[in-house]
Amino acid sequence: MDSAAPLDDAAGVPPLVTVSRGESAGGAQWTIRVGGTRADCLTLMEIEFADGRRGAGGGLGGPALATDRLMNVSWHRSDSGVTFVVGRVHPSVVRVRVHLTDAGLSAIDLVPAGDPNLFGVRFVGTVLPPAARPVAIRALDGSGEPVDGDDLSGQNGVLDRVEDFGPDAAGRTEPAGGGWYPG
Repeated sequence: MDSAAPLDDAAGVPPLVTVSRGESAGGAQWTIRVGGTRADCLTLMEIEFADGRRGAGGGLGGPALATDRLMNVSWHRSDSGVTFVVGRVHPSVVRVRVHLTDAGLSAIDLVPAGDPNLFGVRFVGTVLPPAARPVAIRALDGSGEPVDGDDLSGQNGVLDRVEDFGPDAAGRTEPAGGGWYPG
């Protein structure tokens, strides 16, 4: 993401509306913006670091949800080593639990935000702790029971391609990568 040009100015990007904002424990502020239609929904997370730098962010496009799914969540690692998750969930999903490794905690719970009347979904996202790697993402109902999920443990190999991206936010030179997108 170019700090001089907002995502709205990129060729082919529909007008975007802000649906959620938050701040990571490390002070990075994030904003989830969406645009398009239910059939072709663009969901983007923009990240501004605690020191004011911009340049991390990304997201996912396509149908808001596949017909047999209650969530559509992706994880990403920016060129600067920031790992984050962003996505969409069915309005019946009360929480999304991101299971982590290498983070000093085992999971982060995300509360969906946004008006489901716009795209038929609500939105989740967060910037993960610097050394964290997501290993599973679960959509939970009001009783805390999983209703949908993805096992990401096999996807972390993407983060091990140092030749593609360089060091992570913790300064490790072995991890790197782009992200995982649901099939």
